[in-house]
Amino acid sequence: MWSVHCGSQFSIALTKDGQVYSCGKGDNQRLGHGPEGHVRFPKLLEGLRGEKVIDVAAGSTHCLALTEDSEVHSSGSNDQCQHLDTLSVTKPEPAALPGLDTKHIVELPVGLRSSSSIMLWPETVEKGMNEEQKGTLW
Repeated sequence: MWSVHCGSQFSIALTKDGQVYSCGKGDNQRLGHGPEGHVRFPKLLEGLRGEKVIDVAAGSTHCLALTEDSEVHSSGSNDQCQHLDTLSVTKPEPAALPGLDTKHIVELPVGLRSSSSIMLWPETVEKGMNEEQKGTLW
């Protein structure tokens, strides 16, 4: 495993080749394996198969995964609108967050109950910036 993050009674891990695994308590579908219960050992997230994931993060009961194409996929509880979606209570499997397609996301810092601190910048602004200027917190 290359990177491991812990939520409330679960873990999400990223391998060097961009695969994502999760295990632990399955309530609120926080593991991203669908309607499953608890998972004792790390299990591959099938919903991200074929995606090259470069970063993962865990909130209390939700997960985020950032792909090399700057898509952010989320799963788990949405009780605090962690998925930027007011229509669902939980996301059983990872799915791309809406409204971020014009942003270039570079990092996934999350709080226990929020995903509001995603590090990103508009691609159009990026072209005129040097490396030190890139990365605005929106």
